Amino acid sequence: MSIELEIHIKDGTRALFDLHDPERAVDEFSRALSLDPQCLVAFVYRHLAYCDLKMWTKGLSDLNQALRLCPDDHRLFAYRAEIKIELREYSSAYDDLCDAMQLDGSLELLGRRGYVALKLRRLERAVEDYTEVVLMTPDDACAFNNRGLAYMQLGMLDKALVDFNQSLQLNSAHPDHHNSRARVYLMLGETELSMNDNRKALEACEHIFDPDLSDDVVWNDRAEALVRLGRYEEAIKTSEDVLAIKPNDPEPYRFIAEAYWGMGLESDALKFFDKSIELDPDPEVLEKRSTLLDKR
Repeated sequence: MSIELEIHIKDGTRALFDLHDPERAVDEFSRALSLDPQCLVAFVYRHLAYCDLKMWTKGLSDLNQALRLCPDDHRLFAYRAEIKIELREYSSAYDDLCDAMQLDGSLELLGRRGYVALKLRRLERAVEDYTEVVLMTPDDACAFNNRGLAYMQLGMLDKALVDFNQSLQLNSAHPDHHNSRARVYLMLGETELSMNDNRKALEACEHIFDPDLSDDVVWNDRAEALVRLGRYEEAIKTSEDVLAIKPNDPEPYRFIAEAYWGMGLESDALKFFDKSIELDPDPEVLEKRSTLLDKR
C-alpha cells in the first residue's frame, strides 16, 4: 500500500468513525480507489459511508465489488443482505443470509434470516429460526415477538399468545410488543383485552422522547395503536408526520388507509393501501385491500 493510499484510507476511516462525516469519508475512499481500484477496505468502508447517507444502491454496488474481491467473507454477504432489506428485496436478502450462514452460522444471522422469512411469509422457516434463537438467548424479547407473529399468521393463536406474553414479560416498554398481542387478542375475540394492549402501546410511545421522529418505528407503532383505538384523525396526523421525513416508508400509508377505512372513506383507503403496496407488497396489506374491495 502506497503512502498516499494509506493516508486516504486513514483519513476516510477517521471521517467515518470519529468525525461522523460520511460525505468526507466517501470522498477519501473514492480517492483511495482511484489509486487502487482493487482496494477491498476502501470498497467496504465507502459502502458504510453510503449507508449512513442512505444511498443504498451505491452501497450495494460497492459491496458487489467487495464480494468479487473476497467471496468467502460472511460479513460481506450479511452487509449486502441488510441493504437489500432496506430496498425491500427480501428474496435476494434471504439468499445472501443463507450464503452468510454457510460461512458462519452466527446467532445474529439466524435472527435476521428469521426476520426476512417472516417478511416473505415463509412462516415455518421463521418459526424454526426464531426457535433456535430463543433456545440460545431466552431473554431475547424481539425473537419471541417475531416468532409470535409467525405463529399468528399460521393461525396458531394460542402459541402466538404465549410468545407475546413472554416478549412483554421480558420487555414491557416496547410498544410494538403490546400492539402484537392486541392483534392476537382481537383475533381471539377478546376486544377489551386487545384495546387495553393498544392503550399500553400508546403509553409506551409517549414515554419515548423522540421529537424529531428519528425512530420512525416508534411513531408507526403509535399510529397503529391510534387506529385500533378508533382515534383515526390522530393516526392520520402521526403517519403524515412520518411521511414528511420518510416519504418511502410503506407503514404510514398503511395506517392512513386503515384510518380512512375506519372512517368509512373507502376510496381514500384504497388509494393509500395501493401506495403502501407499491412500496412494499406486504401480504397482510394485500389481504386487507382485498377484503375492502370485496365489501364494496
